[in-house]
Amino acid sequence: LHIGFIVSIINIILEKAKVNKKVGFVIMFILLFFYCYICGFSPSVSRACLMSIIFMLARLIYYKYDRLNCLSFCAWIILFIKPLYIFDAGFLLSFVSVFCIFTLTDVFNKLFSKIKYKKLSNTLAVIFSVQVGLIPIMSLFYNNFNLFSYLTNFICVPLFEIIFILTFIFIPLCMLFPFLIFTLKFVELLYFVLTTIAGFMASISWANINLIKSKEVFCVGFYSGVFICSKYISIKPKLKLITTTAILMFSVLCSLCC
Repeated sequence: LHIGFIVSIINIILEKAKVNKKVGFVIMFILLFFYCYICGFSPSVSRACLMSIIFMLARLIYYKYDRLNCLSFCAWIILFIKPLYIFDAGFLLSFVSVFCIFTLTDVFNKLFSKIKYKKLSNTLAVIFSVQVGLIPIMSLFYNNFNLFSYLTNFICVPLFEIIFILTFIFIPLCMLFPFLIFTLKFVELLYFVLTTIAGFMASISWANINLIKSKEVFCVGFYSGVFICSKYISIKPKLKLITTTAILMFSVLCSLCC
């Protein structure tokens, strides 16, 4: 979310300054690389920056952008540099979240199609896509799932969007005009509210469900099934159901045998 906001702001500035597209791409690349550096090249930030760079490069060379191929290519680049990230929870959560948004959102959009307010239905579809899609990974690493995670994301994600925009605005202003430092106290209060909400939801013991620890082979089978059920595979719905069921059954059997 925040990478997208930063890229949008920089793009607006470059367009207003009428910077050449190739020069603009180089400037954006340097700035995003610097941002990755100050964030310690964390998997989620690296993924978002790489996807933004590839998207801009595709526009620059007039090449068709495919978001799933882009996601796969970003994973390949990061794993080529740091192969052990394949066992890192942050790496898997980040990539699986985006993968589930790409593959499951259309399915949940159909479920929430009766909601007249389109933005609300889209938000719910994205939240449910991520939360349902992450269950195998949560089971693999944490053996726990919080029922209120859906509600928490519904509240906290829009709130974080507002807080981040305010932070992005107030920090440069405070650097130029130190007497405005009090505005950061307001932002700090909002961050406190955000973390308090998340912490309170997580502390409700009866909402935490202990999951059966899944195996890696089940995760592979589950996400293969998700991919087959998505719009990226053009086969009859009945065949999709049969194939997905067979893959899931096979992965469960393999998990039990391991």
